[in-house]
Amino acid sequence: MDFDFKKIMDGMRNDASCCDAIQEYEKISGVSLEDFKETAIYKKYISKFKVKQLRLAVPKEEGLNLDWTLLIQLVAASFATEYHFELNKNGEYELSIAASLNDITREEKISELSVLQILILFQIYIDEQIKLFKLIKESKNDKKAIESEQKMNLEHFNNIMEQIRQRESNDSKLEKLLKKSVEDIEV
Repeated sequence: MDFDFKKIMDGMRNDASCCDAIQEYEKISGVSLEDFKETAIYKKYISKFKVKQLRLAVPKEEGLNLDWTLLIQLVAASFATEYHFELNKNGEYELSIAASLNDITREEKISELSVLQILILFQIYIDEQIKLFKLIKESKNDKKAIESEQKMNLEHFNNIMEQIRQRESNDSKLEKLLKKSVEDIEV
């Protein structure tokens, strides 16, 4: 299954809880949401989450080709989700997301979700960003609070990416050292 952002948007346009926000966004911005990466939401905020190339653990469905980088960016940009990466036994990074509702927190690994659940996540996160964009445009007080939270989310994400980079750098150095030691023993 190839990633089709248009299908996600069509699903959101057919959802009464999302449809109004999409129409208001398009009216305020003058831009269609058909190509999310061309929107102000993406260019001014989401794109700043520079996802390091990593082996992400994903569902093992045949032919599954989703935009995993965009999903990571949306998760990291979200105000409503906590997340972390954990290295699994296969050397892949598991992205776990946790959301709370009424004092109940549920954590899920992306690799254990169905395609439908992942597509719903895209919708939820895009809807959240549309609504935040609308609030920024409507209220200076909301704008300051939202931009402050966005800055904290970006800093948190950059710290996580730096930790991953350092871990991989250390692993690479250790691998080279072990290989050299083995070569020395063999000589």
